[in-house]
Amino acid sequence: MEINNKVLYIEDNPSNILLMKVIFRNFKGFELSIKETAEEGLEWVYTDIPDLILMDKDLPLMSGLEATHILKNNVNFKNIPIILLTADNDVNIEKHALDVGCNDVEFKPFDIVNLKTKIMSYF
Repeated sequence: MEINNKVLYIEDNPSNILLMKVIFRNFKGFELSIKETAEEGLEWVYTDIPDLILMDKDLPLMSGLEATHILKNNVNFKNIPIILLTADNDVNIEKHALDVGCNDVEFKPFDIVNLKTKIMSYF
């Protein structure tokens, strides 16, 4: 099977990682790469540019929002769509995420059908 779409998932929670792997088993033509810290994700982007990034907000050391800011301020990566995944129920989080450069926000626990629709909208 030919892989056409590369998705990077940056997440440190093993349960969420497992769930995303299950979700992506049903996606044909997608390759899911997983990194557990923002730093590992940023390093990976420099070697293998993804078509989409699914970014957890709360990561160890550097947050997903900080990593998004770094990517969106780099001419080579600013056009990569980023969907922020968060369990944060702060009413301002969506605005803040969009302000730093996220293309969309999905709140945890996320609706799988809604998340798939958001992902597919970038392809």
